[in-house]
Amino acid sequence: MAKFCNKCGKPLVDGKCSHCEQTEKEVVESTSEENLFIEYLNVLKGMFTHPVATIKKEATAKNLPLGIVSIVICAILFGIFIHVLLSNIFSSVGMDLSVISTMMEQLNTKIAATGLSLPSLSNVGIKMAIMFAIASVIIAGLIYLMHAVIFKKKLDFKKIVSMIGIIEVSFSVLLLAATILSFIHYVLGLIILILAIAFLLVHLHQGILVISTTTKTQTIYTIALCVGIAIIAFTLSLVTVLISSILALSLQTTSTSISSGLGL
Repeated sequence: MAKFCNKCGKPLVDGKCSHCEQTEKEVVESTSEENLFIEYLNVLKGMFTHPVATIKKEATAKNLPLGIVSIVICAILFGIFIHVLLSNIFSSVGMDLSVISTMMEQLNTKIAATGLSLPSLSNVGIKMAIMFAIASVIIAGLIYLMHAVIFKKKLDFKKIVSMIGIIEVSFSVLLLAATILSFIHYVLGLIILILAIAFLLVHLHQGILVISTTTKTQTIYTIALCVGIAIIAFTLSLVTVLISSILALSLQTTSTSISSGLGL
């Protein structure tokens, strides 16, 4: 004799109702996504009102998904900001970023036979977003290694990633503001970026103190190492962009001169 579910009335299979199980699974997933969004908004508010208390409450291993989502959001916003910033810088001197990217690709094609290649500005926003995400993970790894190897202290890596994600919530908001202001003038965007970096460093210092048992001096050493590596990476990226831009500008000027000389 077939048995039926007390909730929906459908026949049971091996004593279970596949319909109700699927419905419950969908409800749990929907609730989880909603809670994650609400939690992100709560962290966003807390990081501007009570940052230390917010980091202490939210920077836990169980909040790893929130930390990862925050890092991804921040990376995407950073990539968008860099793209908008470069576009406006080139526009201020009468140049177009897409044209520059195309010219760099053409230049790379010409010198490919030499075995050399120049960094391309093509999809620069995507590249910088990926770099930012990787940098966040590397910084988490450095913090873990400093505590485990140098300071001989235990620290959960999930907790570190969560902490970095939490402090990058406020950085994301400032990046969004910097992107919007860059449309007015790129200098305004750079000013907000500097302010955002200052906030990030302060929050990173507070975050490490909250989740670990290191002293303030040990924390400063950790931040110095992380910041030093980050500065080197982004300085190399900036120099690469500048060199690429200069070469592209030179190529454009040469092409224009040749065209003018030929009367084209």
